[in-house]
Amino acid sequence: MADRNQRKPFLSMRLRVTAFSLVAFAVGLALFGTLLALRRIQSFTDHTLDQAVTWARQAAEQAEKGGPAPNAAMRPSEEFIEEQRRTVMTHITVYGALTGAALLTVLVAMGLLLRLARREVALSEMKSNFVADVSHELKTPLALIRMFAETLRTRTDIPSEKRAEYYAIIERESNRLTNLINNILDFARIDAGRKEYRLQPTDVVGVAHETYASYREQLDREGFEHHLSIADGLPNVDADRDAIVQILVNLINNAIKYSEDEKHLVIELAADTRRGKRGVLISVHDRGIGIRPEERAYLTQGFYRAADARVRQKSGTGLGLALVKHIVEAHHGSLDVESRLIKGSTFRVFLPASIASPSAQI
Repeated sequence: MADRNQRKPFLSMRLRVTAFSLVAFAVGLALFGTLLALRRIQSFTDHTLDQAVTWARQAAEQAEKGGPAPNAAMRPSEEFIEEQRRTVMTHITVYGALTGAALLTVLVAMGLLLRLARREVALSEMKSNFVADVSHELKTPLALIRMFAETLRTRTDIPSEKRAEYYAIIERESNRLTNLINNILDFARIDAGRKEYRLQPTDVVGVAHETYASYREQLDREGFEHHLSIADGLPNVDADRDAIVQILVNLINNAIKYSEDEKHLVIELAADTRRGKRGVLISVHDRGIGIRPEERAYLTQGFYRAADARVRQKSGTGLGLALVKHIVEAHHGSLDVESRLIKGSTFRVFLPASIASPSAQI
């Protein structure tokens, strides 16, 4: 079963054309309404003045001849003038409202364009930082792999314990490089709307055990207190196995990367219910540097990295959590973040149980 999740470009050409079209339409409407109002005012003024001038001319001619005053019926009546005035005011009100609405539309469209421009500038800056970060991320594992590979090739007097250590480093850095490349390629596919997931009943418990086991040596070496807690009787989930591994890898890598003095990592799997559906809740807890409240809304935005100096001094691409969010949404799940500065963070991923699983219904 394939699930295709389309993602439109950050700033689509259609959105830009729509904004410019709104501006052009609003300006045209404003000019049209203004011209109509001015034309109506001019028509009323000309008609009223013509009648007044005609009556005044006839009155002057009659006065010169010593004749009677012209017929008063020819003089514009107060009722006629008042009626014309009300008609003109109605037209002015209607056309003024149209003009005001058009001007408001112009302001909204201009605000939208300004916002889009700012976002595009920010995106351009994030992409520039991304290129620099990726370059560093690629160089570091490659340099280590090359150094230890050359050491193993050129030296024959290395003790077996050291050889095993060097091989472990090469393997670890190779995995790190593979994860980085996979993240970049997957994000590119997502951005182009070509990413597909093969959903099938998956034992998420087995995936968690395998992923955690692959990190045990690194966690022990870096001095982490860590453990994996799994509740009994968890159902299978409809998922792409590799995608679930990618979720865990990104969350665990972040927990390791942003833990400083207090190195603590706990992964929990438990049964949960969301919106009437049972499923599996995956929680990754750490006691790292934490996340500022104002920055949480941007965590899952591609290329975004927090402005905190402690974050900037760590290597990274800003793609991990964006990929996690996309994978979770493609699996019809949810992602929650709970964090306090210095106290650490907890990321919770809910995945609905497989329809074929007996415990999927409540």
